[in-house]
Amino acid sequence: MNSNNQISWNNGKEWLRQLVLLHSAMTIMTVIMSFIIFFISDFVAGGYESSPIPASGTIGTVIAFLGIIGSNFIYRSKLPGMQKTSGLDNKLLYFRRTSITTYAILEFACLINFIIAFISGNIYNIYIGLILVVFLYLKKPVKDKIFKDMMLSKEEIREFEEG
Repeated sequence: MNSNNQISWNNGKEWLRQLVLLHSAMTIMTVIMSFIIFFISDFVAGGYESSPIPASGTIGTVIAFLGIIGSNFIYRSKLPGMQKTSGLDNKLLYFRRTSITTYAILEFACLINFIIAFISGNIYNIYIGLILVVFLYLKKPVKDKIFKDMMLSKEEIREFEEG
């Protein structure tokens, strides 16, 4: 980024590639974390009664729902401001910030569930975390969805495509 808070990019494909790479890195890191926790922990299937955290399944479920609802709320609440922003550079910057925030919220909910699973030994939290990983994966940035959500004009789409 340069000093006046504008985005520096060669073309739209490069910008999209960077965002997809960031999304993929966050998703893959979360999956790797789940495997690490799965293999270093001793799990008790349905082990609520023996868990050090008595309501670990409930806590994990609540965090998961808050993560899903929170990430969707933030994304949807930022769309109108994003659409009203002038200039493709500013729209792309706004979209990237919003996307990273939504990815981070889902990743946080995943990681909290994995931590609860590690502490409690309840495999249910790993399952919840993996469901959240699927939600995170489904948030993958796709060009057509970006154009639709940002309501880009034909001129802005052409500028995005040409650079």
